Amino acid sequence: MVPSLKAGGLERVAALLANTWVGSADAGGSEADAHAGAGSLGADSPEFDVTLLTLDAKPPFYDIDPRVTLIQAPKWIDRLGGWRKAVGLWFWLPRQAKAIDPDVILSFGEGYNAFVMARLGFLNRPIFLGNRTTPVTSLRGVRGFINPMFYKKAAGVFVQTQRSIELLSEHYRGTSFSVIPNPIHEVTIAPDLGQKTILNVGSLGGKKNQGELIEIFAGLRADFPDWTLVFAGDGPHRAMLEEKVRVLGLQDRVEFRGVVRDLASLYREASIFAFTSLLEGFPNALGEAMRVGLPVIAYDCITGPSELISHGEDGFLIALEDSTRDVDTTVLGVRDMDAQDLDAREGSSRISDASDKEALDIRYKKSTNEYKKHLSKLMASKELREHLGRRARQNTEKLSPQRIANLYLAHFRKALSHQPA
Repeated sequence: MVPSLKAGGLERVAALLANTWVGSADAGGSEADAHAGAGSLGADSPEFDVTLLTLDAKPPFYDIDPRVTLIQAPKWIDRLGGWRKAVGLWFWLPRQAKAIDPDVILSFGEGYNAFVMARLGFLNRPIFLGNRTTPVTSLRGVRGFINPMFYKKAAGVFVQTQRSIELLSEHYRGTSFSVIPNPIHEVTIAPDLGQKTILNVGSLGGKKNQGELIEIFAGLRADFPDWTLVFAGDGPHRAMLEEKVRVLGLQDRVEFRGVVRDLASLYREASIFAFTSLLEGFPNALGEAMRVGLPVIAYDCITGPSELISHGEDGFLIALEDSTRDVDTTVLGVRDMDAQDLDAREGSSRISDASDKEALDIRYKKSTNEYKKHLSKLMASKELREHLGRRARQNTEKLSPQRIANLYLAHFRKALSHQPA
């Protein structure tokens, strides 16, 4: 169960898992078997009936295997919006769940998981929940208040990193957490690392911080006049980023491709994957770039990149010299990270205390300079790009869709084995 199947990380993972489950599964079902791998059952004999249910009516962005039953909320409910849509789903969802009669329910999305628990608890089926974004969003506001009450009633809650459990466990007492990273879609291409293209994939908004990447790239243009920076994705900051490119005189060096369905073609023409996000859960685009053999560089934000990159071995992981990496200030709100620290990094002047702003600027400049230095190393050396890209591909083999799908199955089977007959 997912909020939608629009272009996005949560949605991509849900589609990939559903497609994998109907195609094959591990023979034994134990966690040890899941770690060892799995044998295909063949296209005509899936082991499971899988239903993918979305809480909106918009057409899926991702391809769904025809053996997956796709159920979407009625258009009339979707058109209601806001609280009216929530009321419509309140009555629609239980009817659908009773008709499906599932053995196991898996819900993705911190914004809807409590709703799912409230409406489907009567089914007496194991309900698993998945947190798909940075754990910070689950510690504040409405989610930080409501979700802990419902999460402890779930059969299990999946998070993407061990760091997430460390941050959430005290606030979510009684919740059974498990770590399962995102599966990485296998893209069978060999990028030409002799090319001179830097790629960034992701939503143009939130805390993705592409504005800083543009500024870093501008600072390197004199030393690397033949290089191009390509953005794949769309979002609320696109116009602002395009204006920044114009002001810096980079119109011929920076491209905005919008939402791209065939990312393989982009990976094929890239030679570096640059990621400047300040908040992440488990970045799919970064993992996929590593899986195809691209050298990567990213900031070491609270969770995500550090679970994928070993600095200097299979990519570059740049320390964030600011409070975005500080658990106390992030979680407890000593400093309002969303309104101050992160926006200050993107050029906001809303920090009222001049000395605080100056201190932040110094720390930001330090991490930005480190990022720039390491990016320039990648741009200058094809041999370094090839070495890091080769190791990145090797080190992400453990994130194959089949292996990750089997980790979920191990939890599902364990829960079912404890169900009353």
